[in-house]
Amino acid sequence: MWDYGPVRKRDGPPSWASRSRAPPSRSTNTAAASSCDPPTRSGHHGGRRHAVKSTRSTEKVSKPRIPGLGLSTARTAHRDVADRLRQAIVSGVLPSGTHLIQVELAQTMNVSVTPVREALRELENEGLVDFDPFRGATVHGVTLDELEEIYELRRVLVPLAIRERIATITDEDLDRADKIARSMTLRMSDSEWVDANRELHAVLDGTPSQPHLRSFLRRLSDVSALYVGISVQTDPERRKRARDDHNALIAAYRTRNADAVTAIMVRHLNDTASVAASALRSQLPADEQITVG
Repeated sequence: MWDYGPVRKRDGPPSWASRSRAPPSRSTNTAAASSCDPPTRSGHHGGRRHAVKSTRSTEKVSKPRIPGLGLSTARTAHRDVADRLRQAIVSGVLPSGTHLIQVELAQTMNVSVTPVREALRELENEGLVDFDPFRGATVHGVTLDELEEIYELRRVLVPLAIRERIATITDEDLDRADKIARSMTLRMSDSEWVDANRELHAVLDGTPSQPHLRSFLRRLSDVSALYVGISVQTDPERRKRARDDHNALIAAYRTRNADAVTAIMVRHLNDTASVAASALRSQLPADEQITVG
């Protein structure tokens, strides 16, 4: 979905390893509108006890090269900018704490500041970008605390959605899910795979009729993309296990077996959480390591 062109990951440790709670200083990791850009909203992801320690906090990083969009309408530009930034965040091209400076992003993408601002607001709503009253927009950081909370909530809420989805999912939905699942076996970058995974689960999960459940699950799914990205970057077998789970989910949905779908989905969530937690724990001092259940 997202074409990065010449964008490349920087050399160094795995991209997920550079996400941290504390954003780097202004002299490092600047990625896009000057520091005078007014913040649109205050950040809301405080209270993390176990942020992953960045290994790049002192190195000088050039801004990512994202090819110009050359788009004709602000709405189209906004969607494309959001997609490109989302891919850069999930893949680690823009690591945790990176300043997202609107003017520089607009210049890099050959668009005006307006679609960049709208894209950052969209990514804030997804939990991928934080806004600070003084520092502006920064890439959201991954933490063990957040990982544990997200997947604990998903293990409780997803089965509720499955009970409803069993009665509403159609053969056409399942055929579409099967097509997406087969496409995920092709050669894909990690960020492309994560995007396809989100699309697949959106088809399988459907849209719950209960507005609060729908809102909570969408938010959790959005932020989970960061941790799904970590799991496929750090475990070479993760994609294969996910493929087997996806095929099993589709087969169980075809038989309208809610218990089977729920069991497979919980196992699927636990696998992602376990792999991501192991990766994050490896970045913490020994006395701060915890186990995610």
